[in-house]
Amino acid sequence: MNPIDILRNNIIDKLLTISNRDYLTALYQLINKSSVGNKKVELTEEQIILLKLSENDIQNGNLISQSELDKKRFEMAKRVVVWTITASKQRREILRYCAQKNDSTLYAEKLIKLIKVQIHIISKNPNAFKPTIFEDVRV
Repeated sequence: MNPIDILRNNIIDKLLTISNRDYLTALYQLINKSSVGNKKVELTEEQIILLKLSENDIQNGNLISQSELDKKRFEMAKRVVVWTITASKQRREILRYCAQKNDSTLYAEKLIKLIKVQIHIISKNPNAFKPTIFEDVRV
């Protein structure tokens, strides 16, 4: 991945953790007012591959209606992320360590928010992760 993609992804990750409406509105206005002019957007190799795969899907009729998509989205919303006992203990120890090391719970609270965002992403997009030898388990 090139440095621009890494930077863009890092910005997106940080944006997902912001919940302050005024702050997000200000960011949106800033981005919306900046112009990129008529400069062509350079696509990454991965983006080109995804676009070609999408074109193949369209040509082969591999399409889904909006109502079918809504049904699948509703089914996905029912999904739950299950923590193993080990993962739960490790998470608790990491949060405890952060609180003790910093003499504050602020960083641990930020981690909790980040974890919640990631859990939400996982529950909405479970097939985006690598399958394991265990059925219905992805990493």
